Amino acid sequence: GMVCRFSKDAELLSSFGWGSGCSGDSVFEDKNGNISVGASPNHFLLFDSEGTSVKHVRNSYTSPPWDMTATPDGFGSPCAYVMVGRNYICSLDAEHNILRHRVGNVEYKRVIALQDKIVASGKADVRNGTLAAFDPQLNLIKAATVHAGDNIGFTGLAKVDGGWVAAGTLNHTSKWKSILMVRFDEDFNVVNKANLSAGGQNELYSMFARQDGGFLLAGTTTYNTVGGGDALIIDVDDDFTPRQALSFGGTRDDYAYSITRQSDGTSAVAGYLSLVGAGATDAFLIRLRGSFADITGSMPKYPQVRINGQVAVSKDATIPLTYSNTPVVTLTDSTAWGSHQVV
Repeated sequence: GMVCRFSKDAELLSSFGWGSGCSGDSVFEDKNGNISVGASPNHFLLFDSEGTSVKHVRNSYTSPPWDMTATPDGFGSPCAYVMVGRNYICSLDAEHNILRHRVGNVEYKRVIALQDKIVASGKADVRNGTLAAFDPQLNLIKAATVHAGDNIGFTGLAKVDGGWVAAGTLNHTSKWKSILMVRFDEDFNVVNKANLSAGGQNELYSMFARQDGGFLLAGTTTYNTVGGGDALIIDVDDDFTPRQALSFGGTRDDYAYSITRQSDGTSAVAGYLSLVGAGATDAFLIRLRGSFADITGSMPKYPQVRINGQVAVSKDATIPLTYSNTPVVTLTDSTAWGSHQVV
């Protein structure tokens, strides 16, 4: 596995790796610069700011930590962190020792810690999207389950005014998947939900709430692709109506796995492309400003990104190339996502 640090302009600053036979699935940096890594199949790794190994625990859980967060000051000492994974949620002290854990038939994917509670989202009972709140001792306060008639798991979670928004992949058939977004009030009652699909298979892996309203989603789609699945990014408003959509990739499967908000208002997107570059798959990191046509970052080669079916950025435009086989960056038809279905 490997952890890389990048500048705000997506330039590689440093990297370190480990050879314990486990790949990294999640990464979290605390306020002291310590880096926690959840690694397959069920490892928890801790490094200091220089990349020196501090702790390596192989736990008895059935998955690595999928997500981890720091608790706010005054949250119920000595709990300093919370992490979640398949069938568990656990709290840790400042030295990353496990304090408490709670197990059950829920695959938690995202977690947010507030001043008085922890809220996690994921999949319950194999097929239902779930949202759960816990007190600092991990006692269950309340939970809500969304059954949309098909498999659904919430891989995106955001705190918004008046409640929460959760989003995930809704599996209709083996050839049709869509992205389901659900707004809950503070008591976890469903206020609104929308099903986003432009046809084909669409999957969500990450989401965050924009400071100026709306949400950015990252995942993969088979809509309007050259072949296989393409990395997908969608910008939706507060009512879950798509404003912009971007996809890119080659003839095999490509993924946008994580999207985060930067301090300057831009967004950073990370994932991988299944192309011939330095190996069978290559990582990418890009920054997006308000308009998806304004892209900077580092990518291996890929055929195109489209906006409304037209090539938007040429190989000589804003993307620094990392390989000699030059990519043509080009963007997808956002209008195809405009008529979302309320379910």
